[in-house]
Amino acid sequence: MTILYYEYELLKHMRELEARDRRLEHWGWYRRHETGPLPAEWRLRVGRALIHLGCWLEGREHAEALGGSGKS
Repeated sequence: MTILYYEYELLKHMRELEARDRRLEHWGWYRRHETGPLPAEWRLRVGRALIHLGCWLEGREHAEALGGSGKS
């Protein structure tokens, strides 16, 4: 049941963001996809920065490998 709640919340936030995007685009504050996608180098930099930010917010120094407890 909690999965349905989180899915509902996610969809609600997505609708709000889409409405905000349409409003900003209508006002001329930015143009969505005007310049095309970011180059791969920038996507990697942004991804790394987001991972580091998430680790910092959780109080960890480094990201852990997926499913890795370090014991084999």
